[in-house]
Amino acid sequence: MNARATVCGLCLLILSWAAPAAAQTIAGDDTPLRFGRVEYQGKVHYGFLAVGGVHLLTGSFFDATTEHSGKIAPIDEVKILAPVVPTKVIGVAFNYRGAPAPKHDGMAFFAKLPSAVIGPDAEIVPPPGSTELHYEGELVIVMGLTTRNVSEKDALKHVYGITAGNDITEHGYGRSPFVMLKAKGADTLSPLGPWIVPGLDYDNLELQTKVNGKVVQKASTSQMKRSCAKIIAELSRYMTLEPGDLIYTGTPGKTAPLKPGDVVEVRIEGVGTLKNTVAKQQ
Repeated sequence: MNARATVCGLCLLILSWAAPAAAQTIAGDDTPLRFGRVEYQGKVHYGFLAVGGVHLLTGSFFDATTEHSGKIAPIDEVKILAPVVPTKVIGVAFNYRGAPAPKHDGMAFFAKLPSAVIGPDAEIVPPPGSTELHYEGELVIVMGLTTRNVSEKDALKHVYGITAGNDITEHGYGRSPFVMLKAKGADTLSPLGPWIVPGLDYDNLELQTKVNGKVVQKASTSQMKRSCAKIIAELSRYMTLEPGDLIYTGTPGKTAPLKPGDVVEVRIEGVGTLKNTVAKQQ
C-alpha cells in the first residue's frame, strides 16, 4: 500500500465518525480532504484539513508508517506552509492552446529549484537586477510514488494530488537558455499551495489568476495541449520522479509584469487560492 492510500484510509476512518462532513468546514467547496504542511506552536507538521481544523500527522504523507497524532490544530492558529518539500521542480512550457509552439519536437520543459518554493502569504522577492517580473498561474502536479518510464495509462496512479502554483519568471534577463535557471529558479519564484487535493478531474478544472483583485488569467485545464498523464509519462522517460516532486503544468494566455506591493492570487477549482505579495527588490 502506498503512502497516500495509508493516510487516506486513516482520514476516511476519522471522517466516518466525525460530523458534519469535512466539506462543510470550507464554504462553497465540496472537496472532503486537503493535505498540507503547517506551522503550529513553533513546530512544522504534515496534516489534513477536516472537521475542527488541521488534523496533525506523525510524519510525512509519503511515509507508510505515518499515523494521526490525535491532535487537531484550529485553522486560525496555524501558519500554512508550502504543502511539500520537493527534491525536483519541473515546469512545462507552451502547454495551453494558443501558446507558441516550441522550436523542437516533443514537450518543452525546464527545471526550477526546490529552494525557490514558498508557501501562501510568503513574499515574492524580485531577484537581483529584476526589471520585468511576470506572474504565471498554474496547476501543479504533486507526485506520490517513485516513477520511471510509466505509461500514460498508469501515470495518474503515481500522483498524490494537485495544488496551485505561480511560476514567477524574470523576463528582463532575456531568453538565453543560460539565464533560464536564475529567471525561474531564484529564491521565492515558485509559490505553492495552499493544499494538495487528490482525486479531482485534473484535466477539467478552472484556473484563475488575479493581480490586486483584477482577473488577469482565466482558463480551464481542459485547454492544456498535454494532459497531466501525458506530461508525467513523458517526463518519466528522462528522469525519476520522486514522492513530493512538483510539475508546474504551464500557464494560459498572456502574462504581464508585476511591481512591488502587488498581490497575486492563483485559484484552482477544488483546491483553493494561493496568495502572495511582491516585495521590494533587495
